[in-house]
Amino acid sequence: MKAIAMILILIVLLGSLAYASAIAAETEEESRVTSLRKLIDRLKKLNEILRRKLEENKDKIGEDDYKRLIEELNAAKALLEKAEEALEEGDIETAKDLLRKAGEKYKGIVKEIWDLLDYDEKLRKLVASIKRCRRVIARLERIADRLEKLGVNVTEAELKLNEAKFYLDKAVEALKDKKFIKAAEYCHEAWASTKEAADLLKEATRKFSESKKDKILTAIDRIEDFLDRAAERVRNSNMSEEKKEVILNKIVEWKNLLETARDKVEEGKYREALAIIRRVLREIQIVLKHFKKH
Repeated sequence: MKAIAMILILIVLLGSLAYASAIAAETEEESRVTSLRKLIDRLKKLNEILRRKLEENKDKIGEDDYKRLIEELNAAKALLEKAEEALEEGDIETAKDLLRKAGEKYKGIVKEIWDLLDYDEKLRKLVASIKRCRRVIARLERIADRLEKLGVNVTEAELKLNEAKFYLDKAVEALKDKKFIKAAEYCHEAWASTKEAADLLKEATRKFSESKKDKILTAIDRIEDFLDRAAERVRNSNMSEEKKEVILNKIVEWKNLLETARDKVEEGKYREALAIIRRVLREIQIVLKHFKKH
């Protein structure tokens, strides 16, 4: 009985092992089929991209080369369709062979399009664009830092700059993988995010400047008011007419300078306006000290 039981157990075990092996083989085959289907889908997308690229550059490529390359694409696509049919029939090896041939065709087509459209020059321009974008980002980051130190909220702009840097990193990765179209797309996204950041910082600067503008104009008004009262006191004072004339002429000169400063403010030239105001205040202090001594 024990011997019979052992034989039965062995039969069950052997059956289980055979079933497991069959399942494993089936799973491996399914995995290969899935991988091949994904490759077919990628090559189909490449076919569409290349066809679109030929359509967009038909005039530059020329009628003869355009027709020839379209025929090459059609031939490559036909190989893909045959590979799909082979997969449907379970003939994996034939499908692999057809896909290899299709891949070689696409490789040749891509090289021809690359040469015809002078993509070496475009690649150099793309690399230069990535470098230029990094420099612009660095400059905008310095502006953001300065504004932040002045108490301006630049969080949104900083997020956009980080987004731009992310896209640039992706562009560089795509270049390393020779995915040039993808790299160009990422570079475009980086520039778009950089522009958004620049616009946000420009708006933040404008708002900050406007608040500064109000303060400068208020300061000009106060100084002018002080000069008007000073002129009135000078006229009513008992100082000599000669001194009165000197001071009143100086007050007129200062008021003219303040009007110039006001114009500078309206033009957005705040530094120049502040320089004029400081000059006026300095001269007022010098004159006041002089008359206190005398």
